[in-house]
Amino acid sequence: MKRLILFLMLVAFVLPSWSQQADTMQYANYGGKMAYGVAIGGGGLVGVPLRVAFNEQLGAEFGAYLRPAVVAMPDATVMLGLMFTGGTNMNIKNSFNAAKGKVRRDGIFIRGGAALSKTNDAMISVGWVRDHFKLNDHKKSFTIELGGGAMYSHYTYSDSGPGWSETVTYQGFTPMLHWKFSWMTFK
Repeated sequence: MKRLILFLMLVAFVLPSWSQQADTMQYANYGGKMAYGVAIGGGGLVGVPLRVAFNEQLGAEFGAYLRPAVVAMPDATVMLGLMFTGGTNMNIKNSFNAAKGKVRRDGIFIRGGAALSKTNDAMISVGWVRDHFKLNDHKKSFTIELGGGAMYSHYTYSDSGPGWSETVTYQGFTPMLHWKFSWMTFK
């Protein structure tokens, strides 16, 4: 019984200090003015994002992503290209998870991009972004982006042989699910 009382007293003194730490957290110390990293998704299979922070709430992000395109006329052909993206991140809320020892930044993103390949693709997307920082590692983050948007594609496929030729043109918008996981290092 004495141990239980001592444990409860310890918890009574420690929990308020954890909540004070969350309230007085210096969120500006997390991140930096510039960051670079590696990403999966976000306009392609894998890419290299570069982020620039204007202030604690607003930043811009640019990236180059390896993007395959499958053209299914007359038989499936995979073409590789580069998708160049750009956009903004707007931080809305900072929070501290004492149990995991992580600082979170939640916000929204707006992205646009264009691909350089045999297919002319362009994208625009909007969604939610969350940066995770470890409490004692202010300069590295894991970022998740999830949202929706649209992809515009335009390409012409031409094929010919002895005595025949075929040209097919495709043009249109397709809804897309935007997702990205990135690991960033800040300077």
